[in-house]
Amino acid sequence: MAVNIYNKNKNEKIAPLLLIPLVENAFKHGDFKHPEFPLIIELLNFNNELSFIVENKKGQQQKDKLYGIGIANLKRRLELIYPNRYYFDIEESEKSYKAIIKIKW
Repeated sequence: MAVNIYNKNKNEKIAPLLLIPLVENAFKHGDFKHPEFPLIIELLNFNNELSFIVENKKGQQQKDKLYGIGIANLKRRLELIYPNRYYFDIEESEKSYKAIIKIKW
């Protein structure tokens, strides 16, 4: 696992628990058995922008039959709290999953 934090704008704050669903999904659905595919968590805060990236290798376990609401709630919270000031994207391949959030200050 690699965690990288770079914080140049020390006075900026984000909504509580906003980033937790992405980390939770990485642990719930990720595969950490291969050292060449570590869980990567990056939090970068500079140039008036917060950037949060979570990347992991996909696990082989089946997804829940009931669709979770974590990502949908996250999208809704971003829209309510940071309208027109955020970017959210999920890059998914056969082997990996990468979620990106960017918030403009």
